[in-house]
Amino acid sequence: MKRVCIGLAVVGLILGSGFPAQATGFRIGAQGGAAIGQGLAFTAQADDPTAIYYNPAGLTEVKGAQAVLGTSLISISNEFTNPLGLREEDRNKLNFPSHLYLSTNQGTGPFTLGLGVFTPFGLSIRWSDTGIARYNSTRAELITVDANPTVAYRVSPQVSIAAGLNVVYADAKIERMAPIPVAPGVTVDRKLSVKADDTGMGFNLGLQFRPSDQVRIGLTYRSEVKYVMRGTAEIIGVTPPANAHIALKLPSVVTAGIAYRVNPRLTLEADVDWVDWSTFRSIQLVTDNPLLNNTIPRNWKDAYSLRVGGNYRLDDQWTLRAGYYFDTSPVPDNTLDPMLPDADRHVLAAGFGYRLRQWSLDVGYLIQFLQERTASGSINTPPSNGTYDSTIHVLTASVGYRF
Repeated sequence: MKRVCIGLAVVGLILGSGFPAQATGFRIGAQGGAAIGQGLAFTAQADDPTAIYYNPAGLTEVKGAQAVLGTSLISISNEFTNPLGLREEDRNKLNFPSHLYLSTNQGTGPFTLGLGVFTPFGLSIRWSDTGIARYNSTRAELITVDANPTVAYRVSPQVSIAAGLNVVYADAKIERMAPIPVAPGVTVDRKLSVKADDTGMGFNLGLQFRPSDQVRIGLTYRSEVKYVMRGTAEIIGVTPPANAHIALKLPSVVTAGIAYRVNPRLTLEADVDWVDWSTFRSIQLVTDNPLLNNTIPRNWKDAYSLRVGGNYRLDDQWTLRAGYYFDTSPVPDNTLDPMLPDADRHVLAAGFGYRLRQWSLDVGYLIQFLQERTASGSINTPPSNGTYDSTIHVLTASVGYRF
């Protein structure tokens, strides 16, 4: 199992490392150019190998053997202004999370087999070691790599179901500055560094119902994944590395959608998405050195997303896409901090698809406008009151090949 985990980590580093959260909380939604182009409203359609992520039951509609390989360019801008009016911008600007999907129903009867390797959750935030946010966070990084083998089954011409196994490697790094007393009334800043990783397992389910040639209904579920991440913690130059562990739970997700083919060229879809973030109560660091033990309160709440999108086929080669969605933030005001400056967001999407013989190219673009938030009554240590403002750009390109 350890070799498998290391292998998944290597694949993740090859496909892209250091991911800023660009959906609710620290969830990553950029898993395919077609879905991105229509604002992630894709659960009912799910008609390419990226269905492994969006709704695996849709694999029964993907003909033959196909592969999709893609990447995203994510640009994020975070600003934090403290109650004294001092402002700081984060230092992490560009990231490249990527995805790989394979599917086949050649010689498998009513079954379709699939494998996805992608990053379902991730976070990469960096602040200056000397800035105003330094005692809350200078680095918060979570990298996940999910290997998701999937089996889809066509029950009837109208109904398909699917199930998959999720083997998810997670690697976390947390850093912040700590004021260390060196004389009465005198302190110097030293870096607290925590590194830990683990592999967890979960499952996913999918359902697609096609009551007519014009209508598709999709429903998908991803289970929670639990970790006891083990590694080391130290105040660099002050304490030796101590054995450490952090308990982490990635939330379960339920998504439902309905798509309607208005005519042979135009298809519209609406989705609703729910994430069980209320299980994320705290980040609890336990080490062999009691001086390093710490609990960071989170007290998140469940979040939802409302999505609408569509695609228009210009001809057999070109397809245009557009969409919009609204995400609620799971982060309450009193635990909002520079480690994850999240907020409700409005998102606009556009994209296109191009087909040429066995090849396909799908490109999608999102611009996310996070609502400016002013947090007060912080229960963090030290308090993280202040104003947070963020904007995120996501450009995703996926290349497909039909064998």
